[in-house]
Amino acid sequence: MKTKPKVLTVKKVSTSYNISVPIKHLIDFPNLEIGMCVEMGPNMETVVFSMEEEDDKTFTTYYGPCHELYYVIEGELTMYWGKDAEKLRSGTSEKFVMHPGDIGHWVPGWKYRAKNTGTVPVKFLYCITRTPPGYKYRRTPGLG
Repeated sequence: MKTKPKVLTVKKVSTSYNISVPIKHLIDFPNLEIGMCVEMGPNMETVVFSMEEEDDKTFTTYYGPCHELYYVIEGELTMYWGKDAEKLRSGTSEKFVMHPGDIGHWVPGWKYRAKNTGTVPVKFLYCITRTPPGYKYRRTPGLG
């Protein structure tokens, strides 16, 4: 049977997991996941996550060498990136400050962490490619 088109109401989609902020998993494609963060209040931040070739286990979530896009709908989102997980946690790594309408492309080879550095909740849509064959996705137990 062919898949039929559909419309999703984000408010009706339950939270799928947390990367220290609630994530709503919306749509699955064979090599792509699309979701949304709608509850990231001021000063809330994600865990450090990695899209590097190797899992050095200095961070919470490992995707392998994936690509990810964030589209900011509302609020101010600061994206920290680099190789040193401690610098990402402390906010001393390189960073981008994003505003509504901005799209960030997170490329393989780096660790990342996002933080709401504004005064209103951040809402963003994300799209991430699947963990490639030969790599093992890892999320630290207890984070959902």
